[in-house]
Amino acid sequence: MKIKGIRFRLSFLFALTVAFLIGSGAGESFFITIISALLHEAAHLFCLISYDAPPTEIIIGAAGFRMTKSSKLLSYRQEIVTSLAGVVVNFGIAALMFLLYIYTGRDERLLMPVYANLGLGIINILPIEPLDGGKALYFYLCHRTTEAAARRITERISLAFIIPLFFASFFILIKSGYNLTLLCVTIYLGISLISRANNNR
Repeated sequence: MKIKGIRFRLSFLFALTVAFLIGSGAGESFFITIISALLHEAAHLFCLISYDAPPTEIIIGAAGFRMTKSSKLLSYRQEIVTSLAGVVVNFGIAALMFLLYIYTGRDERLLMPVYANLGLGIINILPIEPLDGGKALYFYLCHRTTEAAARRITERISLAFIIPLFFASFFILIKSGYNLTLLCVTIYLGISLISRANNNR
């Protein structure tokens, strides 16, 4: 499907994940998280379009959008703004929903979008590639030093954050007895980090 020259595709993994979660009885919390994630990705897309560099293709996957960027190069500042736009949107939605929660007599239903957006914002702002915080860190360092040095520093900082994150996710799994989400995310990030490091050698 094409919209204004941008081709949209659903990945098989995304469709499989949605089908699995619906079949397993995932309810309102799942759909709120999906909507929050889509708004997060829409913020990235909005920035690219506003910088006159819309992607040529967007693949909607289980871990978010995968965008094929246009040939137009953005400045490091524009890349940083684009990288952090989704986090800003998630924190903004969380703050707005929390204010609504307070001013509407503390309706418990409003807390789910607060938690979902806070979670997405906090995870994505971590300075770990390929998360938004890691991308923003890399482009900031590119502005200060060479791209090769920026890559090395980003990889080391990513590793320094991913190790305690792994232990934290394992602790949460043991305490909850069922919450695998953070552990799965951490494993995915670790594999991605190792793959990027090997490709850059």
